[in-house]
Amino acid sequence: MYLSFRIFLNFKVFSFCLLLLLGAIGEGYGQTKVLANEATFASPNVPRTLLENLGIGAPSQRTVENSTNATNEQNTFARLNASPGLLAGLGAFGGTLELKFPGAKIPGGTTTYIKLNASDNLLSALLGGSLGNVLNSLLSTVALGAHVFTIQARDGNTVVYTANSLNQFNGTNAKVISDKDGDIYLSITPSLDYDRIRISNETTSLLGLSILQNPKTLDIYQAFYISNSSDCSSFEFTSFDGTGLTLDLLNLGGAGVANSHYAIDDNVNTASEIGVGVLGVAASMSQYIYLSKPSTIGDGFNVTLQINNSALLNLGLGDGIVVRAWSGTGATPVFEQAFNESNLLGLINLDLLNLLKSGEPVTVPFSPSVTFDRIEIAVNTTVNASIPRIVNVYDIDIITAKPQAEPDTFHICSGDTAQLAVTTQSPRLRWYLTSDAVDHEIETDSDESYNVSPTANTTFWVSAANACNESERVPINVVVYPKPPAPHITAN
Repeated sequence: MYLSFRIFLNFKVFSFCLLLLLGAIGEGYGQTKVLANEATFASPNVPRTLLENLGIGAPSQRTVENSTNATNEQNTFARLNASPGLLAGLGAFGGTLELKFPGAKIPGGTTTYIKLNASDNLLSALLGGSLGNVLNSLLSTVALGAHVFTIQARDGNTVVYTANSLNQFNGTNAKVISDKDGDIYLSITPSLDYDRIRISNETTSLLGLSILQNPKTLDIYQAFYISNSSDCSSFEFTSFDGTGLTLDLLNLGGAGVANSHYAIDDNVNTASEIGVGVLGVAASMSQYIYLSKPSTIGDGFNVTLQINNSALLNLGLGDGIVVRAWSGTGATPVFEQAFNESNLLGLINLDLLNLLKSGEPVTVPFSPSVTFDRIEIAVNTTVNASIPRIVNVYDIDIITAKPQAEPDTFHICSGDTAQLAVTTQSPRLRWYLTSDAVDHEIETDSDESYNVSPTANTTFWVSAANACNESERVPINVVVYPKPPAPHITAN
């Protein structure tokens, strides 16, 4: 079934880079994962019993457990504990852990990723962005503000960045995201240089013995940033958000994002589900998918998706499904495409459109023609909507921009050499003898010419390539003319 809609993958290269999940693999193709490898501060134990509060015996309640577990890649974790205490703050405590990166300061604008987990489904709620409070009410018995964690970036003892989960990190560039395995991370991008991060866990829950016996926990697995970023972009993380939705509406079913990480798990048999159902209100639900680095101008992307209710397209309601590309902190998208029939026919052929209308998954290519760092797939509904709107996203891939051949035809005399050259933002070029050849003849640097001496008119094909992907091939023609005979000179 999938052969028909994979034709737009444009010779996707299943290289090591596609397996390079940030947080899972250390190095590859010039890309280095730098792990915070030193626990420079862990909050001390506090009194646990009445006698300990009276100064009898050493404090036994650990606020931080196994702090050094957060400084390796063994899938172990440090645990930060927190409790509101019994009365008027008696026995209240929180846990704080500071992790330092090796070497020189990290330049401002560099993103650090912290792999973490928390009790009470806290992170599952925060993964929904501004829907955090609504989702938390659905997923947990604890109010979102009752379990809070704070992240700081520091330059030595100087705090240069702070973000807090109490307001779902609003007003900061911190974001809770998921990788292709469903693991949760917090990403932060301080604007100033830093060399360490500090994470604090606390709770403001109502007093009670149960929380003393089972403190609210925040588990820290590791913190890292990427140095010497690879020359390719790939979709690594995802999150979701929505507007116009309440707890009652989410409980109705059909609204929300399920299995969001399936959209980036490199498995075309699994899919995330984005839906708004039939709610009787104007609402929207969006899944965001993040690139490992901003795209190159000219790059595009493929989205393999399925519209569960084909009536949306058959009745001309495809405008409620929108694909957007975003860049940086801009308030407006750099690219937007609605799924109405006229737009789709500019992207896919009629056969694929009919497959999409019949409820089959189809790969649709998009070409923003500008740089972007994340993709949004939005499903919208109106007050009068009577048809459930659900989209399944199976896969999303970057399309490397094809090289620009100017000129695309070279003229030589027989026996001479043509120096074939093109313009590309990718680091490498692959040259082929046919449009569908399996193996390339030669691979060159992007600024290097390919010297050929054909004996007859020949078409060569060239693609742009990086460590992850290969572009569509572009033809370059070499026209060969017979070499004129040497002039015959006769002496008088």
